[in-house]
Amino acid sequence: MTVLGLLYVAMVRSKPRLDGTVHVAGVRQAVSIERDERGTPVIKAADMHDAAYAIGFLHAQERYFQMDLMRRKAAGELAALYGSRAVEGDKRARLHRFRARAQSFVTLLPADQRVVLREYVAGVNEGLKQLKAAPFEYAMLFTSPQPWREEDTLLVNMAMYMLLQEDGGTHPEMARQKLVRQYDAEFADFILANRTEWDTPMTTANAPEARISMALPKLLRQPLAVAATDAVRDGWVTETDGRRRMTENIVGSNNWVVSGRKSVDGRALLANDMHLPLQQPNTFYRINIASADRLAPAVGVSVPGLPMLVAGSNGSIAWGLTNANGDWSDLVRVEKSALAGASKVMRETIAVKGGADVILEVRETRWGPIVGEDEQAAYALSWVAHYAEGNNLSLFPLIREQSIAGARQIAAVAGMPHMNLVLADAQGNAAWTIAGRIPRRVGLAGTLPQGWGAGTGWSGWLGADEYPVRSSSDRDYLWTANNRVVDGDDLKKIGEGSQFALGVRAMRIHDRLASSGKLREQDMHALQLDDTAPLMKRWHGLVSNVVADMPDTPEKHELAKVLGQWNGHASVDSAAYRVVRRFRDELADGVMPALLQDLLKREPELRWYELVPNWETPLWRVVSQQPAALVPTGQASWGDYYRQVLLEKVYQPYKARYGGDLAKARWGDANRSEIRHPMSNSLPLLGRFLDMPSVEMNGDSNTVLAQSQSFGPAMRLVVSPGHEQDGFLTMPAGQSANPLSPYFRSGHQEWQQGKPLPLMAGQARYHLRLEPKRVEPPVP
Repeated sequence: MTVLGLLYVAMVRSKPRLDGTVHVAGVRQAVSIERDERGTPVIKAADMHDAAYAIGFLHAQERYFQMDLMRRKAAGELAALYGSRAVEGDKRARLHRFRARAQSFVTLLPADQRVVLREYVAGVNEGLKQLKAAPFEYAMLFTSPQPWREEDTLLVNMAMYMLLQEDGGTHPEMARQKLVRQYDAEFADFILANRTEWDTPMTTANAPEARISMALPKLLRQPLAVAATDAVRDGWVTETDGRRRMTENIVGSNNWVVSGRKSVDGRALLANDMHLPLQQPNTFYRINIASADRLAPAVGVSVPGLPMLVAGSNGSIAWGLTNANGDWSDLVRVEKSALAGASKVMRETIAVKGGADVILEVRETRWGPIVGEDEQAAYALSWVAHYAEGNNLSLFPLIREQSIAGARQIAAVAGMPHMNLVLADAQGNAAWTIAGRIPRRVGLAGTLPQGWGAGTGWSGWLGADEYPVRSSSDRDYLWTANNRVVDGDDLKKIGEGSQFALGVRAMRIHDRLASSGKLREQDMHALQLDDTAPLMKRWHGLVSNVVADMPDTPEKHELAKVLGQWNGHASVDSAAYRVVRRFRDELADGVMPALLQDLLKREPELRWYELVPNWETPLWRVVSQQPAALVPTGQASWGDYYRQVLLEKVYQPYKARYGGDLAKARWGDANRSEIRHPMSNSLPLLGRFLDMPSVEMNGDSNTVLAQSQSFGPAMRLVVSPGHEQDGFLTMPAGQSANPLSPYFRSGHQEWQQGKPLPLMAGQARYHLRLEPKRVEPPVP
């Protein structure tokens, strides 16, 4: 039989079980699992313990391989599956020694959480056991899955920390230290500006906004040595290891909530579209839960590997999340002379499929692992993800919580990556707070590495009554978009060293909500699809001025014609948007390295876009002010430099690529979806079965519809608590990871077309029942 034939058999045998009765030892009473045509399960259980078991059962049946990848990513165990190509990634993960930490933290969980965890783990292993064969990916890798353990669930939580808070780049405190040492504090503040003209925080009356300086640092007093560079390919670059990444920080989650005063019928409405790397299958798994000991069903999305709803509604309250982007880690400076006494070396063994084990020595301190050093000191990373308090199942009771006040208490003790949590209740009220443990900093701002000792460092955790809060008693609507949400004392709690996303999306959401009338679910969903590009408006003005100053040539006329079609949207049919976007990217790739050239020459391994993820602010301050002292070398003026970039880096490459017709350089041709299964590259012929079709997409990194190729909204939720039947939930790629599942791609087309799908499951098409297994009495 051919390889493809064997894989087909593996797919057939590893399809999830949809109908019938299964006798299992892990449930107290019978559990019903009904699925609709899109695979949305409705779990009907006697209590939440049996519901947790059923969630685990479903996760394993539909997504076990993806769960396995998550735990292995956090533990640094991917090389055991993929071989030597995964070793470097495993080394980066092993610095955190997450498996050892997870094993320890499990024993510290409160008794009620430990029970939930045991039920969930039992359900996972039974769900895996009930497959006739292991998920087909294991056949492709010639290996077998390992059982799920309790610590593996905490490892999934840790993997989410890695995804949302740690990308392997330069730590913000180290980036600032490098800039201060090479230049000065004023230059560092300019490059790493954490306040911009786009900020739209939810300030309070006693916390006025700080004044934003547009001045250039005094060090910028000589021409910029702009080097010739390769084209950045519409914002994407290829790293030395072959990975493609955006040169811009493309975090993109949004959530907002309006109180009953802002809706058509007095109901609070919540919208949440969490943006993550797009993949097949999707990160999220939609689920409905009903239990006999509660009044209303809980509906929303889960993350396979975790026994909870991370966003959803339960009839009394609804909740949604975005990455808070606060400062949740600090670098502790350890003098070289004190390093031996302040640390111990731990040996980590990385198993490598088809090769010899790799031994990694990790130096641990009481603050965390040493993650870097220079000629003067070593640096330990104190990160909430390293603490037991940062890893628990405290979010699980949110499924049953009845009030915003109770949800805030849960959020303050939730051991999870830190999120902007927005809440709505059935009485028309709304609130925002932070979910996740916030360290209490004493004697440090968290903006530069420093030594910790008496009176300096982290001193426990903030209490629930100390968490920043905004509510509908202050305003009719609340909004977040990975931006700086607060100022003043509340910002100090979140961390002055925070790395917030540029506030363009937040400003657009705020402005749309402020100018709108009374809202309904359809209006909330329409805002999730908004591809208006406020940021690019000023760049369009700059490019238009450059073209207006050009000599009267065919190039000028063609560029003017294309730019004249500008409509302010990142839409697939817009050549004007793509020309303006490419011009901005090319300027960034020239000007930013020139601004940082002294540091980059000293440390050539640094990437400027990793050092400065939010480069729009310093870039715009330079190119809009056009200081005479900084005119790029070899150019008579800034205008000459702009014309060169526009013609040589934008106009000519597009003309060559599109057969002489600039109008064919449409944004959609650059912004095509790439939603792939992690195994499709192993056997390219499988790509057509495993991957989602590549289509042109509206939106961009600084629009509300923040999507670009393999990044975008992994879910779109709109709901009013108590009216879940009117809510929407749309996700890419479908519920199941198995290509032979009847709902493998179900819902994906609606997602890519921006059509809402019902939040609640539809008519049951498949019926599965988990019955308690009878225990036969011993024979006398």
